[in-house]
Amino acid sequence: MGNEAVLVLRRQFVYHYERNVLIAEISVILLVHISTLYSWLRIYKADKKALFVIQSPGPKPGHVGTNSRLLNSVQEREIKKIITTCHPTDTGCGSINRACWDRKAILALIFNFFMVTMSLSTIGRYLKRWEFSPKRPAKKAHEKNIKLVEEFKKVTFPQLQKTCEQNQGIMVFVDETGLRSYSNVMRSYSPVGDRAYSDMNAKRFYRNLIISISTDLGISYMGFDGSFNTEVYIIFLLRLIKLACGRKIYLVADNLKAHHSIKLQELDKENEHLIELHYFPSYSPELNHVEYINNYIKCLIYSQFPIRNKETLDARAHSILRSLQKRQKCAYRFFKQEDLKFMKINGHIRSNITLS
Repeated sequence: MGNEAVLVLRRQFVYHYERNVLIAEISVILLVHISTLYSWLRIYKADKKALFVIQSPGPKPGHVGTNSRLLNSVQEREIKKIITTCHPTDTGCGSINRACWDRKAILALIFNFFMVTMSLSTIGRYLKRWEFSPKRPAKKAHEKNIKLVEEFKKVTFPQLQKTCEQNQGIMVFVDETGLRSYSNVMRSYSPVGDRAYSDMNAKRFYRNLIISISTDLGISYMGFDGSFNTEVYIIFLLRLIKLACGRKIYLVADNLKAHHSIKLQELDKENEHLIELHYFPSYSPELNHVEYINNYIKCLIYSQFPIRNKETLDARAHSILRSLQKRQKCAYRFFKQEDLKFMKINGHIRSNITLS
C-alpha cells in the first residue's frame, strides 16, 4: 500500500472518529485492523498533524549501515583496537567482568568509553560489519611472563642453538601426553529438535605417552601406564642417550615438577658429556613442537570408530606415530608452526627411530 492510500485511510479514520463512530465499527468500514486504528488514535491525541506525516521506509537513525550510526568511525576504530589487543580484564573498567569478548563485554566497553547504550542485537550488527566472527578462544595462562618468553626467543634459545651446532650435538624437544577412550569434543548431525547420540563405552581406560622430536633422532615415543614420574622420565632419557650414539643431547622440556627432581639433576651431572637439560618458559606450550604432535594424535585417534578396549587405543596411537615417523614431510611441518619460526630449524626428519 502506497503512502497516498495510507493518508486517505487516516483521513477517513479521523472523519468517522470525530463523528463518534466506534473504533470496532471503523475497523469494519475501512477494513483496517483494530490495533492499527488504536495506534493511529494515540498519535492523533498527541499531535493531530503527526498522524498525516508518513515516515520514509528504511532503517531507523542509528541503525548500522546508515550515516547516522551510534558510533562514529574514530570510536569504531578505538573499540576494534581494544578488542584485538587487550583482554577484558586489562581495560581498567571494573564493570567489564567477563572472561572473554562476548557481546555483553563489548556493550559494557562502549558504555564505559563513550557513554553510548545500544541493544545486544545492534552489537551483533556492528561485529558483523567489522568482520568479527565468534570462535572458540585459545587458552593462555594468566601467570605467563611475556618478558621471559621474549627473552627465550631472542636470547636464550639462539645461544643454545649456537652451542649445539658448535659441539655437533642434537637438539631434542620432549613432552608427555595422556590418551583416553573417549573425547569430550564431538559433533554429530541430527534432525532439528532431536538430540544426537554417540555409542561410547561406560568403562574408561587410558594410555600415557612420552614423545620427543628432533631433526637427527626423528620422532621417538614411549608408552607407559600409571602416573608420570621421575623414574619413567629417566628411562626415556637413557634410551635417547643410547640412540644418540655418543653425540650430546641438548634436551628442552617444560617445567613439570618431575623434570626438576633431584634424581634428574644427578643424572644430568653424571652424564654431562652426553645430555644437557634446558627448559621452556613457564606456561608456554606453544613453544614446544611436541604439543602440536599431541594435538595431531588426539584429532586423529577419535575420528575413527569408537575405541572399545585398551588394546585398540594402544594400536591406534602406535599406528599414528609410526605413520608420522615414515612420512618425513608431515613430521617436518611441526617445525614450521607460526609460534616456532624464531627457532629457524632446517633439515629432514629421520624416520627409523622408535621407542615403545
